[in-house]
Amino acid sequence: MHCPHLWKSNKDLFEYGYKKNIVLVSHTTLIPILRTVSNLWMIERSNAEAREISEKAGDIYNQVCTVAERLNKLGGTLNTVSNHYNDTVTALAGKQGLYGKVERFTKLSAKVTKSMPAIEPAHRDFETERLSMIVEAIEEPDEEDSRTLDNPEEATDDVATNQ
Repeated sequence: MHCPHLWKSNKDLFEYGYKKNIVLVSHTTLIPILRTVSNLWMIERSNAEAREISEKAGDIYNQVCTVAERLNKLGGTLNTVSNHYNDTVTALAGKQGLYGKVERFTKLSAKVTKSMPAIEPAHRDFETERLSMIVEAIEEPDEEDSRTLDNPEEATDDVATNQ
């Protein structure tokens, strides 16, 4: 409704409409107000998407933490198993191990048909392997870069001749 004389006669009308969630517009204010409303809707949509992304990012982070906790526990278990294995191998094949004590049985009994397999301790360093998976290799500078680092004047001469 286009009634500019109505606004002039009743200045409280705009405030009354605003309290009732009604915005009075004229032909000069309609397009800017529509653009403002459109921008507000875009901002609200962006905020809703940002909230959704934030929630999903939190879920993913929590899942990665769970996997890291499980890997940490598994790494500890692997270390424990490796230590138990090595202790058992030492008890069996070490200097005072069972191998030495039962070795004479091969000469004393005619029923011995098998030979004792060689058992070696497992020297796995899980911590070093885990660190090597995390740490990135440091790239060595190539020959031209090292020449530039060794002789900066030469590098500036090269730049000047290339221009």
